Amino acid sequence: MRLGLDIGPRVGLGDASAGLDVVLDETAGIYVPADATEWDTVLAAAGISSGGPSHLWLLQEAASPWSDTIGGVSMAQGGSGVAGNQTATGWTRKGVKASVADSYIIGDVGGNYNTTSGLLLQCFTLADPAANKFIAGLGTTIAEGAGLAPGPLLRAVSNASAANGAVAHSGITAIVTRYNRTAGSLTVMSPLETVAAPVFQAQGVADDLCFMLGDGGAAATLSVMVYAALFEGAAAELSDASVRSLLETLGWEVTW
Repeated sequence: MRLGLDIGPRVGLGDASAGLDVVLDETAGIYVPADATEWDTVLAAAGISSGGPSHLWLLQEAASPWSDTIGGVSMAQGGSGVAGNQTATGWTRKGVKASVADSYIIGDVGGNYNTTSGLLLQCFTLADPAANKFIAGLGTTIAEGAGLAPGPLLRAVSNASAANGAVAHSGITAIVTRYNRTAGSLTVMSPLETVAAPVFQAQGVADDLCFMLGDGGAAATLSVMVYAALFEGAAAELSDASVRSLLETLGWEVTW
């Protein structure tokens, strides 16, 4: 049985009817684990034993700060124009939206991204930005993370090295940013495709900041983010196959 509605070019809405004891967004048909215990359930079903997220933001608060139900590190508003409790088409749950160019949310998560890997899973209702825009960054010393290009297209960025995806996204989606410090790679994934930065560069100095939804630059992101989980260290160094299994277990239909 397929749960939810088909929104966009099959960016998700696989079959989340496996009966896991995990919170399910009934409109999207996607599991959104609410705590570490529910994440243990999802990872066991996905066949992943490397560990769960260090941080989890459910993003249901009406305003900054947005609390971390696992790691205790809240995300705070940066710039202006960030609002919580925003309607996210295709989801039952609400989300956070950055509606002006200089807006984003940011937190000091405690990992050192010069030496430590990070994997960030975010769930969205996407909007098409007017210019290239970051939606996830691990560290701020150099640009390192995921973005959207007009389309919207996925964008993988490692300092001066960037690549855009080939598939236009719309509606609801998950976006995974995998910063694998051990392997020396930066890859951005959705249920539709994977995009790797052509050349990897680490932060170079100790940097433990994570930001989402924007970068303080030109144009507003406008997408609504409804969920985010951050894995660190060995738990973040998932293979492509493991990321695929994780997305499918959560209910996304993966086409790569």
